[in-house]
Amino acid sequence: MKQLIENGLFGSNLFTVNTPVLANRYRECQRRLLIPETRLETFQIDKMGWSPQIAEELDKDDYLCHGFANPVAIILTIEQQKCSVHFPFHTFDVELLESIYETQREAIIDITTKTGICVDVENGMLDYGSPTDLLLFRHFQITCSTPNELLKLTAKQKSLITKFLSKEEAWMDDTIIEDLITSAKEIGDIRRRKFQLTTMPFNVSSFYTRAFGGVFVLREPLQTQKQTGNDARKREVLVVKESGLTQLAEEEVEILSLASSNLISRLLALGFLELEESYLKDNIDMIDEKLIDILAHFSTTKLPELDFSSMDSIGLKKFVIKHKNRIPHIYYELQKIRNRLHAKSRLPKLSKPAKAMLVYPSTHLDEVCKRTLHHLLTEINPIDILGMYRYNKSKFYSEYLKFNPTQKLWANHMILKRYKLK
Repeated sequence: MKQLIENGLFGSNLFTVNTPVLANRYRECQRRLLIPETRLETFQIDKMGWSPQIAEELDKDDYLCHGFANPVAIILTIEQQKCSVHFPFHTFDVELLESIYETQREAIIDITTKTGICVDVENGMLDYGSPTDLLLFRHFQITCSTPNELLKLTAKQKSLITKFLSKEEAWMDDTIIEDLITSAKEIGDIRRRKFQLTTMPFNVSSFYTRAFGGVFVLREPLQTQKQTGNDARKREVLVVKESGLTQLAEEEVEILSLASSNLISRLLALGFLELEESYLKDNIDMIDEKLIDILAHFSTTKLPELDFSSMDSIGLKKFVIKHKNRIPHIYYELQKIRNRLHAKSRLPKLSKPAKAMLVYPSTHLDEVCKRTLHHLLTEINPIDILGMYRYNKSKFYSEYLKFNPTQKLWANHMILKRYKLK
């Protein structure tokens, strides 16, 4: 991971907990959420409060949950809003957390001066019994609390203030005044502080979850279903990594295997993916990048002694000519497609591998659904390192550890070149 860290591709978007006060607040939240406590005094956390160091200490990546149906989060500072989510349970975790930081920003800023915040995500289910259970919910309730009695004491002080202001000659009531003084000593004067957290709704459409070995829940937005006149039941599809789960399909639920050779064709037929010639003509650069990706994968895995990342255009031509009989056929098919698009000629019939590399999420879908489909496509196209880094970081980091030195060098070079770091 050294190169990734040096290039700002790993660990740069984490908040460092390096004071006893913050470390203790994190442990208080862990106790409140009934999850194992860390003994570390210095560690890093992401937007959700997940820590790679604590995960390693506990030997449990999923320590911030009580089963996939019940994830939790820990907020120590508003600075976590700037962080990324390094180990998401679902693809919508970023939006869910962002909704908390945005709608309760002032409360988070004030409350975290005194304590941490515990976040519980509730969907009405204690556990998922079957992949089809994932279709039963579109709504979550997000409950934020503190590990101590800060919110309870805040409500008490507000009640005392209201009582003091509404009662005639309250300034003469020693009991009320003494209670107010005691409350102020406990939590300070809250009249200008935002010590109140509200329960929030959160709606979901399409998403990926790591439950059941990995499941994609694909749903068209309701407004799109109304516009196109499609039956909503036919627009809900599960794509599973474990092929045996397809046997759990029900009459109104279609379950597809990620390993199926017909997956792309089926998702095209259902309207989740598109493959339009006009789009390809407008995005020929995308095909150029895929051609490079094919050569890079071939070079770094079959000829690891070569430094592919240092090759210029002349070197690439020489490389292709020299190894033309070993380079995968898909390279030449995509090259032919690219040349025909440039010449504005009609495209030939595409092979399944070519379709798998060129399809893209349907343009009419919402951004959440598109991102879920991009994630799915990285599972089908393992040579798409940039897509994996952008949409499937946990898999990227896992695969990166298996890369040989040349593959790691190429991955760093290519991501820095193509990916706009935020």
